[in-house]
Amino acid sequence: MSLALMIVDGDITQIGGIGTISFIKDNLYYAFGHSFLAPGKDINLPAKLATTKTILDSSNYPMKLALPDGRTLGSLVLDNYMTVIIDNMSASKTVKLISEINFSNDVKTFNQQVGKLNSNNYFYLAYTLTDILDYTLNREIVGGTITGNLKITDDNNNDNITNLNLDNSSYITSTFYTNILNNLSKYENDNKSFGEINLNITLVKK
Repeated sequence: MSLALMIVDGDITQIGGIGTISFIKDNLYYAFGHSFLAPGKDINLPAKLATTKTILDSSNYPMKLALPDGRTLGSLVLDNYMTVIIDNMSASKTVKLISEINFSNDVKTFNQQVGKLNSNNYFYLAYTLTDILDYTLNREIVGGTITGNLKITDDNNNDNITNLNLDNSSYITSTFYTNILNNLSKYENDNKSFGEINLNITLVKK
């Protein structure tokens, strides 16, 4: 039986790790037999059951190919060098991302979530938002503009809105990623907590 620990999960992007459940006692699942990120306690990443598709056999380092199958298992409550522990009675802590992208008069909305780590949340948040943009553009657009806004809501429902007006003659996604990364990094370094992020932008190809 396998489980997946999800750093990023949603319509487009999935980042995490999959391992074997070793032992179950009451509402606790012990898994992996090693660490995942090894931050210790209180990480609260979402956990899902996973389905193993096949195993790549090797006497040195066998690997399983598996996918999270959507069934929520609970939350990661301990991650150390010996094991990870998931509590199926514990709620995970995540940042909700809602992206509305208008490209060629076609408006699409994407929903994602990123687990709250002890630090460097901004990297995964910026990557996930940029991955949605890459998907929308089929990784092809060279040169263009992005207008719209980035709204960050903290855990106390306070809003911070940044107006975006980006112009690039080369690959527009690189300009977008740098801008978003800088905004989110500054927000986190100011000791503010991410609650929800709303991205609403219009893309125009040059």
